[in-house]
Amino acid sequence: MSSQNNPYAPGESVVGTERIVGEAASAGRRFLTFMVDVLVARSTFLVGEVAYVVVHGPEAYDAATSSAWSSVAFVLLYVLYYLALESIFGRTLGKVLLGTRVVTESGTTPSLSAVLVRTLSRLIPLEPVSFTLADTWWHDSLSKTKVLRVRRAG
Repeated sequence: MSSQNNPYAPGESVVGTERIVGEAASAGRRFLTFMVDVLVARSTFLVGEVAYVVVHGPEAYDAATSSAWSSVAFVLLYVLYYLALESIFGRTLGKVLLGTRVVTESGTTPSLSAVLVRTLSRLIPLEPVSFTLADTWWHDSLSKTKVLRVRRAG
């Protein structure tokens, strides 16, 4: 039986090859997106801190925040926020609000490894001001991605 007539034969997949069309997002829009994302990450962390105080009491909170664990927890949350949202949806909450999307340099959906490089590159000191030094942010150039302004989620 040929695969053409076989209803159980695997189909062909074109995931990640569709080109996403849009204009390059402006530096101002990208900066506002960054600010929204930082606000979301910090607010989420604050909710976690409040929950920790409710469960363990203020004394436990003082001990936890005086150690490095608080900083490590925030960095992990920050990485998880970008990695999860950009790898699954191609957008963070800031990107949704400001109508932008992450794509590869060729305009397709980025791979998980590209999003991982993009996310970890955000941890480079002074990375948030890298757009003032060149035409692109370091997390874009290192991951070979770009951010487009799009009309709707796609």
